Amino acid sequence: MNFGDARNWTGSHLAAANTHGYGRLAWNPDLTAQDLAAEWTRMTFGNDPHVVKTVSTLLLDSWHTYEDYTSPLGTGYLTHPPDASVAGHFDPSPTTTTQFHKSDRAGIGYDRTAATGDGYTELYAPATRDAYESLENCPEELLLFLHHVPYTHRLDSGTTVIQHIYDTHFSGAARVADMRTEWEALRRRVDHRRFTDVHRRFGEQITEAAKWRDTLVAYWFDLSRIRDERRAWLQAIVAPADTVLLGGERNELPVQVLNATGSGLRTVTTLDVPEGWRSEEAAAYVASREGQTVKMPVVPPPTPALATLHARPRSGAVPVLDASLRSLAKAVVVPPAARCVHALDAGPGSAPVLKDYTRLSPSSGWQEGAGFGWVGNTPDATDTGLFDVVRRDYVRDSAPTVLRLKLPAGRSTAHLLTGDPNTLNRSLIVRVDGIEKARSEQLDGREFTWLRIPLDGGSSGCEVDLELSAKEDETWHLSACVVVADGPS
Repeated sequence: MNFGDARNWTGSHLAAANTHGYGRLAWNPDLTAQDLAAEWTRMTFGNDPHVVKTVSTLLLDSWHTYEDYTSPLGTGYLTHPPDASVAGHFDPSPTTTTQFHKSDRAGIGYDRTAATGDGYTELYAPATRDAYESLENCPEELLLFLHHVPYTHRLDSGTTVIQHIYDTHFSGAARVADMRTEWEALRRRVDHRRFTDVHRRFGEQITEAAKWRDTLVAYWFDLSRIRDERRAWLQAIVAPADTVLLGGERNELPVQVLNATGSGLRTVTTLDVPEGWRSEEAAAYVASREGQTVKMPVVPPPTPALATLHARPRSGAVPVLDASLRSLAKAVVVPPAARCVHALDAGPGSAPVLKDYTRLSPSSGWQEGAGFGWVGNTPDATDTGLFDVVRRDYVRDSAPTVLRLKLPAGRSTAHLLTGDPNTLNRSLIVRVDGIEKARSEQLDGREFTWLRIPLDGGSSGCEVDLELSAKEDETWHLSACVVVADGPS
C-alpha cells in the first residue's frame, strides 16, 4: 500500500478498502475477504444493499481481472523497467523484462526447479518443494513462475498455454468495461463527487487494459507465431521504437506488419504523425503467421522536437491490435548537422555519435579558437546503452558547469535535450550572464524534453557562456546541444 497526500490517502476511493482490510486483519486475522469488503463498503458508501453487493463484488473480483490482462499463470513482473526507477509502473514492457518471464520462440516461463533450473524450489518445505518441482502437481496459477514450458503445453482445462494467454487477455480487458457498467448502475446511490471520480478511473482502466492486452498478445504471437483459435488480427511493430529523425528531411521508419489471420492479406499501413509532419502510406502483402517490414516515409519539421508516432496497418475489416505499445515510435527530432551552428551529441568519448554531429564529452575543454567547450569544472558522462544514439548517453554533474559557445553574428537559438532513458531526471537549469533562461521539470525515466534558449551574437559574433546547473544535491543531465541560426523575421 502506498500512501500519498490525496484526501483519501491512496488516490483511489476504492483502493482505500485495502488499508481498512490491513488494519482490521491486524486485530482479527480470522475475518474473510467477503467480511472486509462488505464492512468497508457500508462504512464508506452506506447500507444500501445494492451498493454493498455491487462494490463488494467489484473489490473481490478486481485482482483476478487485473491478473487476466497482465500476468498470465504467474509470469510475474512485466512492467518497465525492472530496476523500479520509473514512477508509476503502469506500462507493459515484455521486451525489457525477459529475465523474469524467459519467453523465447519455443516457450515461456522461468525454470526455478532444482532439477533443471535455478533451484529456487529448494527454499520450500519438502511437501511444498515437491509440488512446485513437479510440472504435473504445480498449481497452475504459479506454472510460469516455476517452469518453462512450450506454448503448446496443455493446462488441466485442455487449453494450451498460448491459447490461455490470448483468452484471458481479451476476457480480462472486456471485464473492465463490465465493471464500469456495474458502477454506472450506482448513479444517484453514491454521491456525485465520488461516483464521478470512480467512473473516470474505470474509463482510464479500460484504456490501460486494452494497452496491456494488445501489447502482450502481440508480443507472444510474434514469438510463438501460433494463431489464436478464436480470433484473428493484424499488428504492427515499430523497431527500433526509440529512434532519431532528421528534421526537414525524408526519413524511413521501419515497421513490421504481422498477420495473425488464417490467410495472406494485402495490407496498407499509415502513420499517425503530429500536425505539420508529412508521411506516406506503405503497402505490402503479408502471408498468414508471417511478418513483412515496410519503410514508412516521414518528414518532420526542422525544429528539434519529441513526438510519438503510431503505425496502423489495415486490410479490409480485419481487426487490428491498435492499442499495442509496440506499434508506437518515440522519436526525437534533430536538425541535420549541416543546418546547425553547433550540432553537439553529449556523452562519453567512447559512445556512438549521431552521424555528422560532434561529440561533447568531459574532455571537451574550451580552447582559444575552438567553437565550443567547458570552462572550469568539467562534467562526468554516462552511456546507458538504451534508446537511440542521441538519448542513450549524456553528460552530467551536481555542480554548476559552464559550456562556452562561439556564435556567429545575429540571433540564434540553442536547443538543449535533457532526460534519462532509465531513471528519473532532475531539473536542468540554464543561465546566461547569471540570468535564468530555461528550467526543465523533473522527468520520469524514459522521458525527455528540449529547452529553448534565445541567443544573440551581436553584429560581429561573440562567445556566450551557458551555465548548466541543478537544484541543491541534485544532478543535471545534457544529451544534446543544438544551436540554429534564426531565420529572417
